[in-house]
Amino acid sequence: VRLIPHNLTLTFSMSHPSTTNNTCYCGSDINFTQCCQPVLANHASAQTAEQLMRSRFSAFCTGNIDYLI
Repeated sequence: VRLIPHNLTLTFSMSHPSTTNNTCYCGSDINFTQCCQPVLANHASAQTAEQLMRSRFSAFCTGNIDYLI
């Protein structure tokens, strides 16, 4: 069963946020340093299931494998 159309192109960036656009990888309009970074650095805990999943996506984008495992 093919769930993704063969002509669909998925792109993402695994670089750190630029100095001109610091929005979080998770898709929120919040600055990365105020959104997922504290959770990824273990300075805060995810308060909701959504925040946990958003932080896991940010961990994937930043290559933070330890957070994902």
